[in-house]
Amino acid sequence: MDVSKNIIRTFHLLMSILLLSSCFVVDASLMNYLVSSKWVFFNGVAILIGFYLAIDLLCKRKAINVHKVDLVIGFGGLFVIVRDFVSPLASNEHFIAIVSGVLLLLGMRRIFSWVENVIQTIFVVYLLVILVAGLQGLLQLYGIISSNHSLFLVTGSFHNPGPFSGFIMSGFPIALGLYLSNRSTKHYWEIQIIHISRFEYELPFQVRIPNKSALLCYFSQLVLGLLFLVLPVARSRASWLGVVIGSLYVLRFFRNDFSTLEKLVVFYNNATKWWRLNFIAISVCVLCLGFLGIYKLKQGSADGRMLIWQVSWEMIKDKPLLGWGAGGFEAKYGNYQAEWFRSGKGTGEQEMFAGMPDVPFNELIRIAVAYGAIGISLSFTFLILLFRKEGSGKSQSKFTSVEKNAVFIKGALLSILCFSLFSYPIDVAPIVVQFLILCALLIHLKSNEKNAVEESMLTGIQFWVNKLLALVLFALLPILGSFIWQQYRGYQHWREAYQLYQFQIYDDASEEYQKASNCLPNNGLLLQMYGKCLCMGKQYSEAKNVLKQARLYRSDPILYTALGDAYKALKKYDKAEKAYLQAWCIIPHKFYPKYLLAKLYVEKGENDKARDIAKELLSKDVKVESKAIEEIRNELNKMLDKE
Repeated sequence: MDVSKNIIRTFHLLMSILLLSSCFVVDASLMNYLVSSKWVFFNGVAILIGFYLAIDLLCKRKAINVHKVDLVIGFGGLFVIVRDFVSPLASNEHFIAIVSGVLLLLGMRRIFSWVENVIQTIFVVYLLVILVAGLQGLLQLYGIISSNHSLFLVTGSFHNPGPFSGFIMSGFPIALGLYLSNRSTKHYWEIQIIHISRFEYELPFQVRIPNKSALLCYFSQLVLGLLFLVLPVARSRASWLGVVIGSLYVLRFFRNDFSTLEKLVVFYNNATKWWRLNFIAISVCVLCLGFLGIYKLKQGSADGRMLIWQVSWEMIKDKPLLGWGAGGFEAKYGNYQAEWFRSGKGTGEQEMFAGMPDVPFNELIRIAVAYGAIGISLSFTFLILLFRKEGSGKSQSKFTSVEKNAVFIKGALLSILCFSLFSYPIDVAPIVVQFLILCALLIHLKSNEKNAVEESMLTGIQFWVNKLLALVLFALLPILGSFIWQQYRGYQHWREAYQLYQFQIYDDASEEYQKASNCLPNNGLLLQMYGKCLCMGKQYSEAKNVLKQARLYRSDPILYTALGDAYKALKKYDKAEKAYLQAWCIIPHKFYPKYLLAKLYVEKGENDKARDIAKELLSKDVKVESKAIEEIRNELNKMLDKE
């Protein structure tokens, strides 16, 4: 029996390793392969875990305790699926990701019911993957291996430093917790005596072998040291804040083990009111200076995100209860930003750093836009139930193993949650894997305070419910697998189409785009690129139809300029004018949409309007000088000279 349990536990650990290793998956045959290949792998592993879950439900005769968090997850998942089902904006990839995430969470929840006794092994696996990822970033820093982005030295196996930092930073609180738990261990070494008795006398040899606590202590120090080297050079401010918040949470539960901190607490408690006020004032000043320094480090980026959040608030106000559904942000944000500037709410500074984001860089805002107040309420309910105090201020020797593990997991979760307030971890499959694993571990620990889930025999109803769920999974998983394969083929066709487009082989590229759109329906970016390709191939009528369809799922200025080109070629000048103006209003500092509008007026014979636009653009401030801007200015000057 012990052998079979060890085999099962080994299998479960291998599944955890497989999931966490998604960060290293790269398939260059896919479009946007540094992102899409990880999601395809994520979905594929979900199929495997789904089959395991079905077999487990079919064969198991015992029930596992259900926690309140499980009920919130179930209700929240049902709400998301129903809300997205009635939303015309949700894509197939979104539904696949939702179903895969639910399968992974349920499967990992079931898996960790077996591996409670080796939870530290899971921590080691978690940190080992982060260690390898961090080493990859360090090698990129020193030029030993190449980065995945021309503008950044350190990206790991991700497309830019943001997701890379978000992935490795959650290991910091866990490594810190393991170090604090094992640093004060008195016996770092075990003594082993070996007697050699081949001769007439015995010759003793002493061999010093590190024990488990020593190995964990040294390993955690290695991880902490590597993260100290890599995270600063990645320059992700969100990850820095995440590390600080998560680490402070862990330190809070071990503060009595630090004499200096204990003395500070005693000093503050015994200090006079004047000293307390001074201490608070100094602390506030230090925090303000720290946040100011972080803000000034990338001020343009911070200001741009503030604009995104302001415009997103306008979207939330229009649909506060149920939100816009999945895909609502990508479909509507550009139009709302255009209206923001058109109505005069936008400032001159905002016009200069405005962009066209695919995400709001704040997952709380994303949830509010997609699922409204109900989605926010469910999210906060989930977090409140997930985070419960274990009794802070204890000496670490007084902690139970469950309390220690819960503290480490919560610290890592807090770091991810803090990171999510300034970035887009939901779009990064490896970070989603981390979040799901940490949540599954924590829910399992919370489901029983005795550090082991006490199973009870299934009742008659529970027995048949389990069998029914198993049969439903066996029926649905092959269908899900076919959708995932279709998704994989769609990204392959998309990549092939993109490469043909780069070589200006537009007819063949259009055929590949058509195949990709059949595999990936409702993908706004794919339809936008397909329509642009048709436009470049002078198939304007087909391009107009595809771009109008893409407009349902995306509101990008590139889409509107391509649509304007199609309308212009079809002599529908009024519609072309509206499309160019919409593209310009979304990002007012761009020259190209109004330059195209000026050329449209020239073609229509409205030379006065063309001359006014030329004068406006020639006097306009340039955000970034480029050859394209220089060519546009030359064309505008020629336009004025003709007049």
